[in-house]
Amino acid sequence: MKAIVTQAWQATYADPIELNTGDELTLGRRDSEYPGWVWAACVRTGKSGWVPETLVQMKDDLPVARRAYSGRELNVQPGDIVTVIDTLFGWHWAQLKSGVVGWLPANHVAAWPAMRMRAERRSAAEDDEALASELRRLTRFASSSHAIRGSELRA
Repeated sequence: MKAIVTQAWQATYADPIELNTGDELTLGRRDSEYPGWVWAACVRTGKSGWVPETLVQMKDDLPVARRAYSGRELNVQPGDIVTVIDTLFGWHWAQLKSGVVGWLPANHVAAWPAMRMRAERRSAAEDDEALASELRRLTRFASSSHAIRGSELRA
């Protein structure tokens, strides 16, 4: 899904947590602002950060990463366009046009209008023709509706 950034966001952590499948974790507190996230430290790298609780599984009574994960956040400004790849517990994993991926709060973006997305796929001439065609269709519909209503009134 394409979305437009409505509020600026700057990455909170300069060196975010990165996990491989099976990495052993040390768990801390749960996030009260964004339920579903837990503070974790990777035993292998020593890096810590917020991870989705669903990422953590118990193996031999130790918490480990169920899959690879990155805690990287996006730096965005209002008007930036992102492609939302996944959404977890109030955060979007998204990609900028430049190809950079990372997390940003879901409440910092709005769905990109469908009409604008269609227009992006067309040239200006195709867009003008599509708009003219839609106006012709609406005009025909309005004319036929008035004709039907007029004949109903005469009956």
